[in-house]
Amino acid sequence: MKKRVIVLGAGIIGMSCAYYLHHEGHQVLVIDKAQVGKGTSYLNSGYITPSHFTPMVSPGILRTALKFLLDPSGPLYIKPRFDLDFLRWGIRFIGNATPKNVESSIDTLLKMSMMSKRLYKELSQKLKFDFGLSESGLLATYRTSKVEKIESQLAKRGRDLGLEIHQLSKEQVDQMQQAPMDIEGAFWYKDDAHTTPDIFMKGLFEYLNSHGVEFLFNKEITRLEKTKANRVILCDGKQSIEADEIVLASGSWSGKLLKSIGIDLLLQPGKGYSFHINYSGISLPAILTEAKVAVTPMFGKTRIGGTMEISGFDGQINFKRVEAIRIAAQSYYPDVNFSKENCECVQMGFRPLTPDGVPYIGRIRGCDNLILATGHAMVGWSLGPVTGKLVSQIVSNQKSSIDISRCSPNRKI
Repeated sequence: MKKRVIVLGAGIIGMSCAYYLHHEGHQVLVIDKAQVGKGTSYLNSGYITPSHFTPMVSPGILRTALKFLLDPSGPLYIKPRFDLDFLRWGIRFIGNATPKNVESSIDTLLKMSMMSKRLYKELSQKLKFDFGLSESGLLATYRTSKVEKIESQLAKRGRDLGLEIHQLSKEQVDQMQQAPMDIEGAFWYKDDAHTTPDIFMKGLFEYLNSHGVEFLFNKEITRLEKTKANRVILCDGKQSIEADEIVLASGSWSGKLLKSIGIDLLLQPGKGYSFHINYSGISLPAILTEAKVAVTPMFGKTRIGGTMEISGFDGQINFKRVEAIRIAAQSYYPDVNFSKENCECVQMGFRPLTPDGVPYIGRIRGCDNLILATGHAMVGWSLGPVTGKLVSQIVSNQKSSIDISRCSPNRKI
């Protein structure tokens, strides 16, 4: 049965949902409070990462957080504050930073990543425009034997899971691109890929807009309402909007909307920054492991991104943190000009963080027409298409391509 579906959110998750829902023949309306071309999805690193098969919430994250607790310019910063939602989230975050949580998440995250990569390849054929899809892999660099040991253990686990991973010396890395790196070596995750996000998002919007998907930009839904029949209605302060199905893909803001119908979703925004330089000598994407900085080549430019700042919905750019990213990138690529004057388009965005590092995908108990698709943290771009596909299967009452019970919004966290 074909349905009228409203997707709240026009980021990579929402747009992917719109694409696959439209593909299944549903009537789709996408609503976003911003204008077209804005948001976190346009400025991220563009990684498709089977290499990120472990959740962000792991035993090591607590050590890192404590290390940088008093350093607001560090790569991970959790701002202490008295906020009940944050405190509840933080308690569960700490409780989930365990090997058990990591092990229970790996299978789902890896299967989702591998499926999403296949879907990106299909999209590159179907959409008929070049969004810079490259299967050149991803480097996880290291500078010290301590980090090499940690990364080697992760690489071993990845190989056991079937991923192709090679350890490279500095000389081997330098032979593969124009810009030499100040590193000891790297692990090369050959199954990873990357894209140019702003081109993909612009092209996907144009495709959907020309194929019958409706869009309402600059339209803020202020609250949800729930009927006696357990159906959810959208409200913008002036009118109510009904649909057969509603997909909540509003990223970090999803929790605020759910509060209006009495649902306390454990979700926090994690702020990150990015900028680019006009340089094409870096040909391989790289995670600068010690600095927690991501570097991605994109159509003649290089995008640099980093930091995770958990400090609420503070939309201001902290230029001390941006400067720390710039200095780190310069130290890893000494022959590349990362001067302040050469860094363009400094921007920030919020990543939606769950307390266990696994996204929320599925129907919410007690709301018969509401499906959640958020909480993807730092792998939202990577998991965009697979999330869209899975949501379309839920709406269409089809069997899911992969088991996503681990992603249930109703799970005990």
